[in-house]
Amino acid sequence: MKKTTQRLIEEYKIKKNLYEDFSKAVYGILNSLLNDRGYKFQITSRTKDLASLEKKVDAKNKFYKKLSDVEDLSGIRIVFYLESDIEKFIADLKKEINDDLKVEKNNKQNGYKATHLILGLAQNRVSLTEYSRYAGLKCEVQLTQILYHAWSEIEHDIFYKAPPELEKLDKKTVTDSKKEMKNAMDNYLSNAAGIFEKVVSKLMRKNIKSSNNKE
Repeated sequence: MKKTTQRLIEEYKIKKNLYEDFSKAVYGILNSLLNDRGYKFQITSRTKDLASLEKKVDAKNKFYKKLSDVEDLSGIRIVFYLESDIEKFIADLKKEINDDLKVEKNNKQNGYKATHLILGLAQNRVSLTEYSRYAGLKCEVQLTQILYHAWSEIEHDIFYKAPPELEKLDKKTVTDSKKEMKNAMDNYLSNAAGIFEKVVSKLMRKNIKSSNNKE
């Protein structure tokens, strides 16, 4: 293990409970905002384990000189029913929680599609006693649509948490299988997500028109 990695691992062991509490605090804040705004969603939280941190730092050592450089030790994943709700939620987040967000669109070649945010609590919140210990901490918030989420969970379990038997397969079989998964995303799930948006939008317009007529 590299010296920098070892140093960050030891520091994280000491601070891991703090990051776990931070994950729970951000979860509570975002869950309340989502419910108050009437979103259809699923939300989960996690804190990076030691093995994942070691792998991440070793892979990109030059980028991580101190623990605060690792911005996804705390993590939240929010799954929306509609992709259009993602941009709406980002706007709500900037207005209500912190307008200093780092926003990154992730459309990877393997088909993964999500928006990642790096979020810290604003000064007006960390000035409160219950949040003061989280000053300077960062949390990665992943936003995605439910069909993309289902696809990424399946793809991740098959290829990145694969059983030992998969390692025995030849590379061509694995490569072809990955292409089939991406094809399913490109030709079916993306289209289905678009259809969901159109159907909901059409029904909402009709509902609004019907309500106006009643008035």
